[in-house]
Amino acid sequence: MCGRASLARTNPDEIAEQLDADLDPRARVGWHARYNLAPTQTALIVVPGAERRLVQPATWGWRRVVGPPRPDGKAAEKLLINAMAETAASKVTFKRALRERRAVMPVTGYYEWTGPPKDRRPIHFTARDGRLLLLGALWGADKDAELPSLIVLTTGANEVMRGIHHRMPVIIPPERLDEWLRAGGPVDDALLAPAPPDLLAAALA
Repeated sequence: MCGRASLARTNPDEIAEQLDADLDPRARVGWHARYNLAPTQTALIVVPGAERRLVQPATWGWRRVVGPPRPDGKAAEKLLINAMAETAASKVTFKRALRERRAVMPVTGYYEWTGPPKDRRPIHFTARDGRLLLLGALWGADKDAELPSLIVLTTGANEVMRGIHHRMPVIIPPERLDEWLRAGGPVDDALLAPAPPDLLAAALA
């Protein structure tokens, strides 16, 4: 599971430059470094643009109706923040997005927790070389929402993660970013596999 991330030591313009992408001006509005980026908050995603990649803001989490309206008349909703990469292609909720609306969520790191329930400690996972991590993501458009929404794909844990959690986010190699973003074709299973263990460094946050 990936439920917290960091996006610090950089800004939208620098991210767009690093990823050879255009920048949606909305990404600059209210921008500040986030050391604890959480679902329902505004993150950044990279999607295909008209001519180049595009960095734009998005809300982390898909809201899905899960039952009849509540007594107050409001829809009974569930916030989905992750999808299992191994089964996304067979799930009604995700299969079209996996085929047509792939993205990455650039982060400087992500968190998992370890320890007993009363003494949970966050572990911050970052790239050993300090570069951005490009988390495999899907994007969608919720009704009446100003921004698209995103969901992070997860896969099995690699050797670095395994002692902390049995899942980890899909991490797209920068050199295969265009391949990942290209809509319509099948996804190479290798892109959904756990990241090489030597990619990540782990430290208590």
